[in-house]
Amino acid sequence: MSEKAKILWVEDDEPTQKEMQESFGNVYDITFVKSSKAAKEQLRAPNFDMLVIDLYLENQQPGDGFELIEWAKEKWPFIRIVAVTGASHYKDLNKAKDLGASLAFNKLESNAEEWADGFERILKKVKLFFSYSKEDRAFLEAFKKHASPLKRNQRIESWDDGDLFPGEEWNDKIKKELESADIILLFISANALDTDYIMDVEIERAMKRYEAGTAKVVPIILSHCAWTSTSLPFNKLTALPKEGKPVTSFTDQDEAWLQVIKGIEGILPK
Repeated sequence: MSEKAKILWVEDDEPTQKEMQESFGNVYDITFVKSSKAAKEQLRAPNFDMLVIDLYLENQQPGDGFELIEWAKEKWPFIRIVAVTGASHYKDLNKAKDLGASLAFNKLESNAEEWADGFERILKKVKLFFSYSKEDRAFLEAFKKHASPLKRNQRIESWDDGDLFPGEEWNDKIKKELESADIILLFISANALDTDYIMDVEIERAMKRYEAGTAKVVPIILSHCAWTSTSLPFNKLTALPKEGKPVTSFTDQDEAWLQVIKGIEGILPK
């Protein structure tokens, strides 16, 4: 990570704070607070990538940690949450996951290495590749605008040909980015279906990576077109918006993009 991810850590035991700072402070920017109330004050703005909550603090009621998880997920749906307890409360750790925690650790039965692996996994940005026709650039920009909460909360990073540098070998760069993407989004329209490079290079390689299990591929239907044709390799994939309804068919296109973003969020690592 070029910039340290920011963690808000709810822990009232100062020796534990010191231990966690020594273990993770060189990798993450950690702010410690001692109560759920103090955490909510810090979370007034989306300044943190991850929230770590000790479910059982001496100065709190037993349910306060769970309430904080629910509150944080409602206010900032994209924040990653880690639930922690020092007691053998396995049901409580499972409950924390049900409420939206990405990870749950028992402090007595896990070590710093396990925590570090878990933190790195859930904070890893998922790389998106956009396959689209230049005639549909406005749709791509609309997607980016609606996806900004995912980007702001360090969930995704993306690349498209608008990021090419002057003088850069565009064909080589596109193929390189296509190979390294975790999720490949196919912006499907009559324009895209009529573009040889999209069909013969980008979609062909995307489907090979899908078949190999090295990337997820999601068609996004922009406008009415023959995308369900049996001759197209991606017609077997579940498309967005729901039921493959084209974005242009929505009276309110914001509703269409909301469905798309929720669908993408659903396949991001938890």
